[in-house]
Amino acid sequence: MKKFLLVSHYTLSAGPGQKLDSYLRKNGNNHVTTIWHPLFSNSNLPSLIVDAENNKLSFKIPFAQYPLELFFNFWTLKSKAKKQCFDTIICFDPLSYFYFYLLRVFFKFKINIYFNVDFSKKRFTNRITDFIYQQLNLFSYANCDYFFAITNNFVEYIDPKNHIKPKNRIFHLKHTFDFGQLKKKTYIHKINNSLIFIGSFYYSLEFEALVQALAELREKKVNFVFHLYGYGNLQVIKNLIEKYSLEKEVKIKQAKPYLELISTVLPRYQIGVCPYNLTRNQSRISFVQEADDLTTKMVDYISCGLPFITTLISPKLKFIEDEEIGFVVRLKTEWINLLKQLLTDKNLYKKLSRNAFAFAKKYDEKKVYGPIFKQIFSENG
Repeated sequence: MKKFLLVSHYTLSAGPGQKLDSYLRKNGNNHVTTIWHPLFSNSNLPSLIVDAENNKLSFKIPFAQYPLELFFNFWTLKSKAKKQCFDTIICFDPLSYFYFYLLRVFFKFKINIYFNVDFSKKRFTNRITDFIYQQLNLFSYANCDYFFAITNNFVEYIDPKNHIKPKNRIFHLKHTFDFGQLKKKTYIHKINNSLIFIGSFYYSLEFEALVQALAELREKKVNFVFHLYGYGNLQVIKNLIEKYSLEKEVKIKQAKPYLELISTVLPRYQIGVCPYNLTRNQSRISFVQEADDLTTKMVDYISCGLPFITTLISPKLKFIEDEEIGFVVRLKTEWINLLKQLLTDKNLYKKLSRNAFAFAKKYDEKKVYGPIFKQIFSENG
């Protein structure tokens, strides 16, 4: 039996932390304990500890959530664990790694992994905060046994010649989904001419060009519905719906748990959208602009056979059009033509949908994680 401790920030949207947690728990030979802390301290989400039997302990003190987490996690694990020993600890953010590096005197970790999921060269507008964050990133990278990253840009920026970490200790991962779960789905009737957005509403998104294009499509008598499932700053999208009088066509839906979203919600729709901001804000560069492969949102779309339209957040994503799994918006004015093509050309839509589903197999969690953990455990007995 392998004993894992996962430590990750979380939101209502499933990111790499939730997906790896799910993958490890499906193997009955694994004993997985997971510590979740809310990505935003001012959110309504509590700090959570979930043990191998899915028993949960939580606490929520908004004004002191982050400082108190260290003590909450320590005392809870110390009191519950019969043996304070884990085969592997995986931390998904540098602060979590630093916390448990300090606690290593109390808990024995045979293998420690730092999994960076949201690298950006300039994360915070405050210089001091950003400096501390980047130093914690460097510390975590230098001291971990193995380094996982969604983007190669982290190593290219921090350790381009691998002076700090040898190449055989670095793994470049993709976003994933459970293809085995996908195969169990029965046919679900799709909503005609339907668009969907899933995820959080945050600073790296820009909806106005998309909503304006939808208003123009309505004027051209192109039928559509656009539903948004998410959380965050909903007022921005609400204002745009009202501005362009799209209350009938565009609806904000309640955020759904990930498994429900993938199994029953996404399959009902035809086209996914990713309206990332085309303007690079030099004071705060979003981690999605560092992407060198599909984002988690894009992977979720194609896993359900949805071709998607995305803004070109990185030149490395041009392969989306080469593989014919979706369209890329380079200029804001391109939204209307690309939307019209996918909504009105049924043969084109079917072709891209088939391509998307076939391409998604590259992101099957077993293909991504299986060989990596096999190598790590073979190297460590």
